[in-house]
Amino acid sequence: MIASAAAQDDLPVWINSEIESQSDRLAALYGLPRMPIMNLQYTAEGHTAGVRIIEAEAEADLIRVHFQGDWTQESDAARQDVVRNLAHELAHVRQYASGLPVEPRFWHEGFAEAMAIEALDQCGAPCGGAPAALLRSREQQCGEALRSGYLSGRTDNDAVYGCGAIFVLAVAKASDSSVIDLYGSFAATDRSEAAMLALVQERAGRPFGLSARRFLKSDYRLVPAPQTIRDLRRGKL
Repeated sequence: MIASAAAQDDLPVWINSEIESQSDRLAALYGLPRMPIMNLQYTAEGHTAGVRIIEAEAEADLIRVHFQGDWTQESDAARQDVVRNLAHELAHVRQYASGLPVEPRFWHEGFAEAMAIEALDQCGAPCGGAPAALLRSREQQCGEALRSGYLSGRTDNDAVYGCGAIFVLAVAKASDSSVIDLYGSFAATDRSEAAMLALVQERAGRPFGLSARRFLKSDYRLVPAPQTIRDLRRGKL
């Protein structure tokens, strides 16, 4: 169970229930040594009807989540938003288990989102996070990022959450590793892009390593994004 939870009295009951029911499942998949404290806040005023916003941050033993907007009515889409956010923030907690996460934002958020997609896929129907749809949305984001130029050093959300997650998931599959295992190996390095590329080549082989390097450092604006992502996964860039 959650180690400790603080929630505003006006937080919709279904949100608190959803977080309580999913926390144990996801924490077990991440192998967390202990559950973090959850601080849940809710602001309904000042937002357009139907608009839902989640702002969250995680530390080693604490997750803060601020729900804003129209969260009163429970729906499949709203539940997916909650569980996906929970999976992502718990992934950040898991990153702290490997030491202070000092990596650039591309790797910090990319790994966390990849962990979340992997965990939701493993959990399946009980979590209800629709990981296949989430993956497609990240592919679309990555496509937008690729249309803006090369990825190396990027910090914008399309590159970080989209291409960062797509890259990490592709490497994990090519190296027959879990995302968590891959992050543990990355955390043992200086956590730089160069270290990540060296790790990719070590774990997935030289051809895939060269493809991964091209994905980050080449300009694919004139190539259809789905083809670029597909070629990355095949190690054929």
